[in-house]
Amino acid sequence: MGWRTLGVMAATLLAVTATATPALADAPHWQVSALPLPPGLEDVTGYVMAADGHGGYAGLLFADKGHDLVTWKDGKVTDHGLLPESHFGYVYGESRDDTVLVGVSTETSETHLYTVDATGYHAVSTGRYTDVRSAAIGPRGDMAVEAVDPAEPQSTVALYWSPFGQAGPRPLPGALPNSTPTAIDDDGTVLLADGTGPYLVRNGATRRLTVPSEYERPWANNIRHGVVVGGAVPTALPGPQAMVWTAPGYVATPLDHGAVACDVNASGLIAGAEFEPRVPEGPAAVWQGTTFLTELPLLDGTTKASARFIDDDGTIAGWSSAGSVGDGGRPVVWGLVSTA
Repeated sequence: MGWRTLGVMAATLLAVTATATPALADAPHWQVSALPLPPGLEDVTGYVMAADGHGGYAGLLFADKGHDLVTWKDGKVTDHGLLPESHFGYVYGESRDDTVLVGVSTETSETHLYTVDATGYHAVSTGRYTDVRSAAIGPRGDMAVEAVDPAEPQSTVALYWSPFGQAGPRPLPGALPNSTPTAIDDDGTVLLADGTGPYLVRNGATRRLTVPSEYERPWANNIRHGVVVGGAVPTALPGPQAMVWTAPGYVATPLDHGAVACDVNASGLIAGAEFEPRVPEGPAAVWQGTTFLTELPLLDGTTKASARFIDDDGTIAGWSSAGSVGDGGRPVVWGLVSTA
């Protein structure tokens, strides 16, 4: 499948109207509820940092001795305990089969990669490559990693693992030096960013994601079926501005009243943050394509929320906080309520 074929799929996805999903037939709204927390951690806060697209999530909770990795599936929580060797941990993503990719920063500042599934933690070898900087995992289980080749330590290299028989990491053809992998699409297209902004790599071809002249400093957060969501900074107006890029042309289109676009599902629903002047991140909100739908309700006792992931059934995951959402909060989901 080439860029052009992918573009037809992406354009169709983004053009899906509200009436195409029964739950959106009339005045869609969402109800918020707290995700369950493990015994002994009922009062802690944290982040939802990954999703499998169909009801599974992963995140970190702030335990007394460090970060506990937790996963949620079908309304049940699993506590995977403290990350191995952990001085600091990060969740890079989750595949469709609920494999979670995590990074662990040790006291020596080295980052080690692990996958986590129902059987526990499994170390990920990066071969001769060292000093892992970032990573991503796709729906199929393919992985991309930014690391250093000791033979050329002056820059980082993007590595890629295919889920189809590839043994070990290999440099990603088409990736530029010093690039950070952000996300991987269902077909293996890798979303990356370097010092000049986001770009895509597919079958060795590189496609830069640009913005109109009235914007600068674009960034991208996720990709789904050729639809990329992120944002940019207006050159003459207060910002930021949420953006969506759609194959094949990947022309950036602003989201109505949007500050940040975090995730997009198979029906073109987008979760992110509404623009609000003089605040880093406005109210959690939802769009259908570029059309603003609604703000998301807050959990009782909280004042702000962050919507990070959206499942194909319209369920949204994130957290709700009484303080800054940048400091985490109570993990929550917003369920799409049918009013048809």
